[in-house]
Amino acid sequence: AAAAAQSEQARSQLLAELGPELERWASNEHIRLQPLQSQAWRALQAVAGAVQGLWGASARVELFGSWASGLQLPSSDVDLLVVGAPPSASAGAALRALAERLTSSGAIDAGSLRLIDTARVPVIKAHALLPADAACLCDGGVLHLDISLEGFGHHTGAASTQLTRAFIAQLPGLQPLVLLLKAMLASHQLNSASTGGLGSYALVLMATSLL
Repeated sequence: AAAAAQSEQARSQLLAELGPELERWASNEHIRLQPLQSQAWRALQAVAGAVQGLWGASARVELFGSWASGLQLPSSDVDLLVVGAPPSASAGAALRALAERLTSSGAIDAGSLRLIDTARVPVIKAHALLPADAACLCDGGVLHLDISLEGFGHHTGAASTQLTRAFIAQLPGLQPLVLLLKAMLASHQLNSASTGGLGSYALVLMATSLL
């Protein structure tokens, strides 16, 4: 019993030291990625310009996912949701029109653009080229963009982002914990649900349940 009590005390001491260390790491990561944050905003503005050129000033682009909730890594996709696309168009037709506008505007790397209109949520995947100070933070020197349309497919990205923000506000330890776990999964190529790994939102729900 004495040995068990001593072991539990040592464990508690380790956890007490680990918490502040984890918070310092997460804070340093946030500072390190600041050049990427401004580039993510520039990419959003560029896509918004193409969207409004197609569908008028009432159309807009919203950021959701990891970059909107503060849980991004350098490898995280910038998830962009187009709101206000004409409801009469099909997802494929609307995305093809947007892809053509983005290519002609020079807002993205045209050679990287892929249109996936057969997925549950149709999406444009593309790269935004980065200046040197931001490119050194990413593999390949590019920022990955995922552009989808509101109202097409079973899109829950905005709702899950709102819930994630609420969890982070209620649980101060959630953000650094999820960031660390995401980094660990990414280092072992286990951070994508599409290839058998664990997606970011599922990880948030697991960590929230634990805390």
